[in-house]
Amino acid sequence: GGATPVCSPPATERYAIKGAASATHLPGAGGGHMLVANYWDGASGYVESALVRVGTWEVLQTVLVRGARKWLHVRVVGNPVVVAAAFGGPTLAFLLSSTTPDPVID
Repeated sequence: GGATPVCSPPATERYAIKGAASATHLPGAGGGHMLVANYWDGASGYVESALVRVGTWEVLQTVLVRGARKWLHVRVVGNPVVVAAAFGGPTLAFLLSSTTPDPVID
């Protein structure tokens, strides 16, 4: 059988995690945040990927990416950057502001 999820997002937030290709944990961001790469929503690959707070599954921010496949968290000249690799469009890079208690994609 398949693995049982630790918890499910509330019904009001499930749209933010629809058609996910992958999820990436953000280290150093309070330990409780993930970037979800949404690839397809059933109608289009041009969908929003989400930054969510783990546990509460609160959607903190969304970013429009064409066919998102994976997020990567890296440091560039000491600055935290998140990169969204996309299937149907350009790869996008954003600065990640470390505001307390939640990060922000700039």
